[in-house]
Amino acid sequence: MKRGIPTALVLCLIAGLFSRCRGPQYEPEEMEVESHAGEKAMQAWLDEHIPGAKVLYANACTAGYPSGPEYLTELVEGAFDDGEEKQFLYNMSTGEVYLGIEESELVAVCRKYVPQFLGLEGQIEPDPDHYSGASLLFIPEQGPDLSFTVAPAEIVLNDLPLETLFAVKGETPWLISYGDGYLAEDEADLSRYPYSKLREMMEEANLSINVDIKDQEESLAIRYSGKTYERYGWEESPVLPEARFWVREDFCSEKADGTEEKQATDFANDLTITPTDRGYRFDFTDWFPVNIYTTEGTSLQAVSWEMLDENGNGRPMAWKDYGKGLCLVREKDGSIVTLTDGNELVQKMRE
Repeated sequence: MKRGIPTALVLCLIAGLFSRCRGPQYEPEEMEVESHAGEKAMQAWLDEHIPGAKVLYANACTAGYPSGPEYLTELVEGAFDDGEEKQFLYNMSTGEVYLGIEESELVAVCRKYVPQFLGLEGQIEPDPDHYSGASLLFIPEQGPDLSFTVAPAEIVLNDLPLETLFAVKGETPWLISYGDGYLAEDEADLSRYPYSKLREMMEEANLSINVDIKDQEESLAIRYSGKTYERYGWEESPVLPEARFWVREDFCSEKADGTEEKQATDFANDLTITPTDRGYRFDFTDWFPVNIYTTEGTSLQAVSWEMLDENGNGRPMAWKDYGKGLCLVREKDGSIVTLTDGNELVQKMRE
């Protein structure tokens, strides 16, 4: 499966501060021609396979990067009417047609089949707090992946089970994206799934899966390009007895090229917390992600805070309940604060 980024695109990304490498890298007329060609091709397909159905609209798909270049792809998406409105995706390069499916159906299939396919023990369930669903991903020759909730036309027209997706053979593997989920099994050890074996299984089936699995402490992100495993846990410090620290204790990244990166956190030795005349300073010998929590009614929660970076620049802090207790967040946008080397937590008495 080709996932490479064209040289021209790489050069544009490097030279992104130049306006000519930002925004659309095509003329509006080109997009209009591509959309019209896709509409015409899809209508011809409908005339053959679903007589009487009419294309309602067709739009050429684009893909790009934030503040970077945007390209036309070989994909055209739209809708047609055969008594009710239905979505379609047409590949101008191959002539392949994909028809809309219910996302809930794809989610159900992923929940059933992905654990079995990857050799995971335990049923994947949606995360009720943060679940982003499932979709099929297509990789255009230029730009990032595009995501659509569609399936091959032959599967939809013949009312075949969506499990058939996992048996489709072709030059390009299917890419199934399964949104945030967790393993229902309490004792699942996600760290034990080696990426080399997962990749081998995907290549044998000519299928690629993007899946995020997590429980309360572990997370496993599987991509065609690699695997990332993280495990978090609680730590405490006598310097800040009213605080609890949510710490990444284990990290492992396995890449498709065989390279591997690992980090095991030694909280007591890798992070030094020093009282200052204004609050507390945090110094890392080996940085790792860590967030600060407390509980209602503590002295930590009773005062207002400001976080200073290593240059002395400060941002107002606040506390927000994230289910594990009160978490230190940025007052402006409510985003969780992850400590960096040289941070200093400065307290100011509330007026």
